[in-house]
Order: sequence, then structure tokens, then C-alpha cells
Amino acid sequence: MSGPRSWSLPRDGGMYPPPPPPGSAGWALRAARRRVADASRRAAAAGVLRPGRLPSFLGIGAQKSGTTWLHANLSAHPEIFLPEAKELHWLDWNWHRTPRAYARWFEAAGDRLAGEITPAYAIADSARIRAAVAVLPEVRAIYLVRDPVERAWSQAVMNLHRHGEVAPDEATLLEHLASEPVLARSRHSSAIDRWSEAIGQERLLIGFFEEVGSDPEGLLRRTLRFLGVDPDPEVEFPLRRVVNRGDGVEMPEAARRLLVDRLADELIELERRFGEPAAGWRARWCP
Repeated sequence: MSGPRSWSLPRDGGMYPPPPPPGSAGWALRAARRRVADASRRAAAAGVLRPGRLPSFLGIGAQKSGTTWLHANLSAHPEIFLPEAKELHWLDWNWHRTPRAYARWFEAAGDRLAGEITPAYAIADSARIRAAVAVLPEVRAIYLVRDPVERAWSQAVMNLHRHGEVAPDEATLLEHLASEPVLARSRHSSAIDRWSEAIGQERLLIGFFEEVGSDPEGLLRRTLRFLGVDPDPEVEFPLRRVVNRGDGVEMPEAARRLLVDRLADELIELERRFGEPAAGWRARWCP
């Protein structure tokens, strides 16, 4: 796989690569690299030594909301380049890497529009987003929204199965569902606000997970127009091929109660912003 050496990518199955332990040689090296990367980002933001080939668009999430489908279809477009690795994690795991190291992932783009998709970018904090956008001043972003309760449940099932918890006990399950890494990825309104403040609403495309099943052609065409490429190229897209299918595990009543309680305000806010289909989400969980 092309790209910079020692770049942190998801392990097989998408598991998080652990950082070096504090006090270790690896931890000290990463801290030194972070200082260099911070200086390099400031210089690039000021127009000094900014790499010539950086992504023009980012797929920022949400996790378990159709980003693998999006990656598969955009990769098939002749005018678009995406790295072989779906998730580069520059804004989180690899923030100690310089813009020049990040740019190496896009060297093969040629004349194509370069981009990358990392769902974790949705939950980056505002300062990190602003720092990245300063290096990518014209970047566009794509965000796919899913029913917050269903999304959180799908993530939890995936996470627990990846860590060997095929049938976790109720206490383990509820503790995981209540964790900030799960709930934060379902707070779509906050993610949208942070990114809109950094890049402007006109450069943020909002799509809906339901469209992947009900109108994939329309969602893809709308995305391609947003990116400024041919919306009807003569290629065969994997529009209706199921990509990264969920586990289909039924949600227990205790899990449902916890998620609805923690995400009720988000369901209401999404209905206020988007109407349908978000109104259906609220009506389903908060009748």
C-alpha cells in the first residue's frame, strides 16, 4: 500500500492502533514529531512550503452511516482519486505527521480530484478542524447522517465483536453504549456545527444513510455535482452492492432505553433542522 512509512492505519477489522505508552521511547519520539508537525502546519497555513498535492475533499463521517459505500463509489469515478487506505486518520492518530507526509498519500492522483474518507473526523474538536482547514483552505466535506440510536447500536455491536465480545453481558454492553466515543459519533448536529463554522455551510454536503438504500443514484449524483466532477460518467458504479454490512443484532430493551435517554435531545434537534427523514427517527424512538 502506497503512502508514508510508519503511518498509523486501522488494523485488520478496523481496530484502533494503540499509541506508544507514556514515558516510552516511542512516546518521546511522537512528542518530538508533534512539535515539528505543529510548526509545519503553521508554515503551510501561511503559504510557506505548503505541499502541492493535498486533498480537495474529505469524507468526515458519520461512522456506520454509509462511508464505505461512499468510498467504493467515488473510487470508481475516473476523475476522482482516493488512496487505497480508506481511513488515513490525519486529524487524530496521525496528527504528529506533517502536511508533507500527509500529501504523500495523494502523489498518484495526477489530474484527478484527490480526497480521502475518515469517519473519525466528524468528532474532531474545533481547534483541530481549524488547524487542518488552514492547511486545506478550499477543502469540501461530505457528512452522512444516520438515525442516532441505530447508528450508536451498530457501532457498539461492531466494536464489541471486534474485541471478542460475541455475547457481552448487559452491564458490559450498557457501559460501552454510554461511553463518549459511541455517543459523540451520534451527535450529528454538533459535528455539523463544528465543520460548518470552519469551512462554511456551502462547502459541507449533508446526505442521509437511508438514501444509500432508497436512492443511491440520486445521492451519488448529488455528491459528484457537489465535488464538481461529471455526475454521469460512463462507468458502472457499485450503487446497490452492500458494503460493510452491519451485524443485524437485535437491540435489547435496556440498550434501547439508554440510547433513547442519552440521544433524545439530538433526535429533536435533527428533526428541527432536517424535517424528514429525521422526523421519522424521533417518532420511532420518542413517540
